[in-house]
Amino acid sequence: MPELLASDIAASTAFWRDRLGFAIAYQRPEQSFVYLKRPEGAQLMLCQRSGNWETGALDPPFGRGVMFQVYVASIEPIQHSLQAASWPLFAGPREVWHVVGDREAGQREVFVQDPDEYLVMIAHDLGERPLAARSPARCCRKRTPMRSAGARPRPASPPSSATTSFRATGITAYLKNGGTLEKAAAMANHASTRTTQLYDRRRDELSLDEVERIII
Repeated sequence: MPELLASDIAASTAFWRDRLGFAIAYQRPEQSFVYLKRPEGAQLMLCQRSGNWETGALDPPFGRGVMFQVYVASIEPIQHSLQAASWPLFAGPREVWHVVGDREAGQREVFVQDPDEYLVMIAHDLGERPLAARSPARCCRKRTPMRSAGARPRPASPPSSATTSFRATGITAYLKNGGTLEKAAAMANHASTRTTQLYDRRRDELSLDEVERIII
């Protein structure tokens, strides 16, 4: 679970609560600390900057090179909330489908930055489908380019257990067939190959020969 340093704890709390639909689970006002969560399970901690735990210069946009992914039941209520507040989007909304093994997994997503310009992806699952269901246009389309970090005035809830199981199966099959970890990360829309490694189940599999070697 991420803990984000905030320049203005009140402004950050209001954004994550009122715009992105998180609720305050508890807070420690004397420490300027807030713990938030969404009904689907995503959790987040916010803490006012105090100079502690800062490993280098902390200049906007905060979290450069990091994208926080939050999976929700539907992104539409969040889109409407952002629109009502005239909060600018970084990218999207868009629908994307990624090849995972012999199938595709889809999601609808929108990107936004919080008051300190941390980049956040809000997405909901569109399920999966056979590769044969792809149209030629969708098969060959390029990803929608994102705007630069200066466009803003710029972990997660994990996916559902069904989605996680599907991704683990697809990623494992892809890697067993000679695929690279980097390409698997790109197809799964993971920000880091470390996340992709969590879906690799090759080490969990025992072959029949290995089982027969076990002496009872």
